[in-house]
Amino acid sequence: MYLDNKIPIIVLNHNDYETTNKFLKNFKEKLSSIATLVFVDNHSTDGSYEKLNTEYKDLGVFIRNDSNLGYGRGNNAGLRYVDENLAAKRVIIANPDIIIESETILKLYEIMEEYKDIKIAAPKMLDTNGIEQVSAWKLQGIIRDGLSSMIVTNRIFKLDKKKYSKRELSEKRLYVEVISGSFFMADMEAFREIGFFDEDTFLYCEENIIGYKFKIKGYKEMLVNNLSYIHAHNATIGKIYNNRTKRYRLLQNSRKVYYRKYLKSTGVALAIFDVMSAVGLFERKIVDKLPLR
Repeated sequence: MYLDNKIPIIVLNHNDYETTNKFLKNFKEKLSSIATLVFVDNHSTDGSYEKLNTEYKDLGVFIRNDSNLGYGRGNNAGLRYVDENLAAKRVIIANPDIIIESETILKLYEIMEEYKDIKIAAPKMLDTNGIEQVSAWKLQGIIRDGLSSMIVTNRIFKLDKKKYSKRELSEKRLYVEVISGSFFMADMEAFREIGFFDEDTFLYCEENIIGYKFKIKGYKEMLVNNLSYIHAHNATIGKIYNNRTKRYRLLQNSRKVYYRKYLKSTGVALAIFDVMSAVGLFERKIVDKLPLR
């Protein structure tokens, strides 16, 4: 397949030289012929920005934010650069802890050319052992999320994500409501139209907000199940935010942004969610103290 322009791939780094270095090595070897790098550093303090910029500056542009802006605002710095400086029809958002082949990206681009209503597309996600992961899910409401926040109710009813069935996932191309933010290709014009990522979230829930905004606009997202990529889940987030309680609080705060701004949840619903969040936090503190977990 011939491309008029290379596809911009935005990758975000914060204090993780090892993981991001592996991604950039793979990018240089396998992706640089079809893609241009837009590297965004969220004010790393471990020297990773300086080392990576020196080693890979020929692959594209290197941007450094003045502080750690989180996932949404950090990626938006890259998206604004692409919007202002590159004539890009599509853009890719990629975590540094993924591995993908150039052929997969080109096929994904072809599919988005074929299906004009698709504004975000992604291959299915595999872990490092080749086991299929949750690549897409359905939008869900505040009460279900609250119940999933509590370890006991989530274990019993399995509410953490409203998943697609095995039958649905057996289809080669599946329209979905939400695609994982670890890797996806987006239509630049549609992404711009919804204002890119919501900057009121720091980490988590960004995909739900995008899925909601696209659904309101009548835009579609597609999971391409006959294509795949590898994601070392939590390789980056687990290193940077290794405190599970802190990650949980970040998740719940981002969920509340989604409920308030987009679902227009009432004060009563938010208060119930806060109670369930508090129970979930208490449960996690207990679990963290157990000798075996």
